Amino acid sequence: MGFLAKLLGRTVQHATLDLKDPLVRELSEEFRALDALPIDTQKDREEWHVARQAFEEKLNTVWSSVTHLLPPEIQHYLDDADIRAKDEGYTQRQRKKLAVLLSATPGKENPLPDGGG
Repeated sequence: MGFLAKLLGRTVQHATLDLKDPLVRELSEEFRALDALPIDTQKDREEWHVARQAFEEKLNTVWSSVTHLLPPEIQHYLDDADIRAKDEGYTQRQRKKLAVLLSATPGKENPLPDGGG
């Protein structure tokens, strides 16, 4: 079990991410920035992993009060940059599951997507 799975515990069934909350808004913005980083080359992926570590540190500290609202798929996203670099279909499936964080509209509540595949 990954550290985020332990951190997040059980899945919240009907949770919402309230993007009026400054912490949620900041988390979403930084997640979009992480997703925008290139992962095409080995050097890109090494740099991406450094950024990922900083993001995970904030999950454990700055954003710890809202991490229970995050979709469980975020753990796979954080672990799978090497797969996304090779498989665009996998990338799109992950982004679809995490769309609430990647395309969130500040000032609105965004329901979490179902955990379905």
